[in-house]
Amino acid sequence: MLFCADKPGNVKLNLSYSGDVCNGSMVNFTCTANANPQVDTYSLYKGDFMIANLGGSGVTRRVLNTTGRIKYRCDASNSVGSDRSSDTVLTVPGELA
Repeated sequence: MLFCADKPGNVKLNLSYSGDVCNGSMVNFTCTANANPQVDTYSLYKGDFMIANLGGSGVTRRVLNTTGRIKYRCDASNSVGSDRSSDTVLTVPGELA
């Protein structure tokens, strides 16, 4: 049996939410990747700052508490290496006057 170890690849960040993306909305963040051995840790970033360590699950729910254009991405790592997803941008309008 041949065992080939690979760092994570094809890292993706999926967002799901109900209704409009407004300040105060609950959003599900799901990070996925192909890796062998499996991913040990997923990390969620908002801009350049890590906002959550998702462990091996790659899933979290967060309330949006910022307005404007917000970049999110996730990083995936295993014992062989790491990789990151493309940026996903959400536009969250400000409060109405």
